Amino acid sequence: MIIISQCSDGDMEKLPFPGAAAVASLALAVLAGCVNPQSAAPPGDTVPPNGTILINNGDSYVVSTSVTLALSATDDGGSEGMQMRISNAADFAGAGWQDFSASLGWSLQDGDGPKTVYAAFRDAAGNSSETYNDAIDLDSTLAGPPGPPDLADGDDTGLSSSDNITQQTSALTFSGTAAEGAATVHLYDETLGGWAVRPSTRAPGRWS
Repeated sequence: MIIISQCSDGDMEKLPFPGAAAVASLALAVLAGCVNPQSAAPPGDTVPPNGTILINNGDSYVVSTSVTLALSATDDGGSEGMQMRISNAADFAGAGWQDFSASLGWSLQDGDGPKTVYAAFRDAAGNSSETYNDAIDLDSTLAGPPGPPDLADGDDTGLSSSDNITQQTSALTFSGTAAEGAATVHLYDETLGGWAVRPSTRAPGRWS
């Protein structure tokens, strides 16, 4: 709706296009102070973006505060100029806006227990989204995933002593967290074309 303010019939008659019906006349009316420019301007993008946030690909728990956030944001006006802000607090205290990124390394609040991370998105027109969040349990008392087993140099018969390839079929020595008790090591037999499973029942030692 166009609002004509502080403009008499005499003022309108001074315009080159009486009645200001055409776009050019409207522009001149704005310049003459007869039209409120905010009312005369066509409406812009007023639709806020939508988004998502996911912690560590949806894992139910983590053993440390270091996590990876997967983020997405869509907007009718496109993704150019999209921004986001991330926080461990629902009120985003101290969190500033930054350029959107689909992946972000993040630190949870210290202390074991449920943790929630909040995200909001803002498009190029300045429209802010609602607040999105995801939750995960932090339990530092649990063991993390085992690292890859490392074959002893003397048993590694590959092109190097660190490629974990061997032609030996018995008395293999591994080290690393995967060789600890209750861990399972998978050995690939190229001749048989399959994986053999060897459970560990003790600390790093000799395997067959």
